[in-house]
Amino acid sequence: MMLDRNNFSGPIPQSISQISSLLLLDLSRNKLSRNIFPVFDRQGIMLYADFLSNQFSGEVPTTFPTNIEILALGGNKFSGALPSNLTKLRNLQRSIPKTISNLKNLRILDISSNNLIGEIPREFANLTGMFGAPNLSSLNLVNIIISSGFGFNSIVVNELIVNWKKSKQGLPSNNLDMYFLLDLSNNQLSSEIQASLGALKALKMLNLSYNKLSGEIPASLSDLQNLEGLDLSHNKLSGPIPTAFTKLQQLTTLDLSNNQLAGQIPVGGQMNTMIDENIYANNSGLCGF
Repeated sequence: MMLDRNNFSGPIPQSISQISSLLLLDLSRNKLSRNIFPVFDRQGIMLYADFLSNQFSGEVPTTFPTNIEILALGGNKFSGALPSNLTKLRNLQRSIPKTISNLKNLRILDISSNNLIGEIPREFANLTGMFGAPNLSSLNLVNIIISSGFGFNSIVVNELIVNWKKSKQGLPSNNLDMYFLLDLSNNQLSSEIQASLGALKALKMLNLSYNKLSGEIPASLSDLQNLEGLDLSHNKLSGPIPTAFTKLQQLTTLDLSNNQLAGQIPVGGQMNTMIDENIYANNSGLCGF
């Protein structure tokens, strides 16, 4: 169901969750608001939900099917703590359950440009959909259904707009199975970057910029061997740049600017191509550039 780029306003009708065959839901770029989301069947078949660029507020919604793979919630007015469980919670208060394992197929998660606070849950390391190769039995099936149109005329599915390598780009719907992305930028997240994020080895893009993250950059991020873009800019990170970043052989876009980093800039591997001074700007303690 594609209802994007209209002037719809008000809340999402609760009845939309009763559509048993709903596989794809795109309500992006409308004027939808309120803080009550439909409660979708946890065993439902919906794999793709795009709510980008609306006026939703309140807590991050957590009432999606457990097998959802793509969830875009950026560009809204969500606030409060970032849930460590995006499926079980119904009324998030102060207590945050420490499990996210039900979202095992989630591969693209965009909660950027909201008003979220608190720490990045270490349970994000349980997003097994970001561990390795795409699930050929799930999202590729979406592409087959989209292209065949269930026997009718082919359905044209809009590109998923994300922050990709420092710019807004559209990911083509027929190749979404190739992308693994986590974008928590433009919030007010604090505390340290969890070392457990290094388990998400399939990630191609990790964006934690424009938050209030502190502490050192965990060396475990160098385990993200498929990482093409890493943006940690505009935080309060300190200490050295991990020397192990030289192992990131796929890295083409890096931004560590506007932090409190110090020490030698690593030399070797792809780090030798990171010669734009803007990558390291406003880190007075860095040297070697």
